[in-house]
Amino acid sequence: MAAVVLVHGAWHWGGCWAAVQARLEQQGCAVYAPSLSLHRGSTIHTHIDQVVDLIREHDLAEIVLVGHSYGGVVVSGVLARLPARIHHTVFLDAILPEPGRSPLAAVVPPAGLAVLQALTRLQPMWPPFISADGFGVHDPADAAWVDSQMRPHPADTVVAPFPYAPAYDPDRCTYVVCSEPIRISDQSSLLGKVMERFTSASPLQVFAQRAAAAGWRAAELPVGHDAMVIAPDQVAALISAVLPALAERAVGG
Repeated sequence: MAAVVLVHGAWHWGGCWAAVQARLEQQGCAVYAPSLSLHRGSTIHTHIDQVVDLIREHDLAEIVLVGHSYGGVVVSGVLARLPARIHHTVFLDAILPEPGRSPLAAVVPPAGLAVLQALTRLQPMWPPFISADGFGVHDPADAAWVDSQMRPHPADTVVAPFPYAPAYDPDRCTYVVCSEPIRISDQSSLLGKVMERFTSASPLQVFAQRAAAAGWRAAELPVGHDAMVIAPDQVAALISAVLPALAERAVGG
């Protein structure tokens, strides 16, 4: 049975994958969508350990590992820790961290990063400054659901240096870019003001460009950032396309 591990982004929770998970389970996949520990003191190590422990506990192999947004940082760490267990990694509008650098270093200039690092010491838990609508969830019911579930995120996970150097295999990595720009919703808070001042409307494009330059598989969805909520059929199809059974069938003709 194919195994899929879905890792959510900042402020989100495992249940945000529910529609994608249901579609993959209908195809016979074993799907895991853990909720990361979003507590004061949680670090990138906390989150990577959490997913590594889940994989080991269930003895999963030939995994399709999917990271959305900040989840790209987590799955990169898991790939570095358990490379032999990962069949393919999908980065869904996600951060591609660089060894020894803050995950935000590619999207925030040094002056802005210094402000964020100082702010982290004063405010170690970052409340959401982007609403569901800012993430492209425009259906009122879905937007209300996402907004009701979002929680503050431990800032250290995106400000501290990334501690791994994963070996990305272009044949086993896919980058999916969502074309609708992200909109910062709360411009009254200090955090919102800093991010509005120092980031572009499409900050994740730099990672899509990096993946393309490295020869990765690529896809684009004409939707907002929270594609797993907005377009679950398309997201599930992209994941299904790289499942081990389908990949082997394609090779065998």
